[in-house]
Amino acid sequence: MATAAPARSVFAPAPTCAVPPVPDPAAAVQWRPLAAIGVLGAALIAYVGLAHGARQAVLLALGVGLGVALFHSRFGFTSAWRQLVAVGNGAGLRAHAVLLGTTATLFALIIGTGTGLFGSEPAPSGGPLGVGLLLGAFL
Repeated sequence: MATAAPARSVFAPAPTCAVPPVPDPAAAVQWRPLAAIGVLGAALIAYVGLAHGARQAVLLALGVGLGVALFHSRFGFTSAWRQLVAVGNGAGLRAHAVLLGTTATLFALIIGTGTGLFGSEPAPSGGPLGVGLLLGAFL
């Protein structure tokens, strides 16, 4: 009588994943440049808020916050592809696929229901395909 193989957890790494490399130990945080950049960022957000309104300031703050978070977590397409090619670890690309799928689903819900911020009504838009788009996609 043959026994069945044990069931694999849904959250367990795929059997084709390689072990991720051990990162180098991080250096101490340099507080002066970090504080200077924080003050400059806050000043820029305040300026944009005064010159262009609260909507643009909130969007800038959201963009800066997400950029800083993604930069420090090394959550980028380049590092994900590098991990896949160099060591066979596809966890980064799977995370990007989940991110893109979630984003597409949420945008479909937002556009479908017409729920917008600051009294706006979101709508899909399309632009012409051109050399700039092709060059940007290539880069």
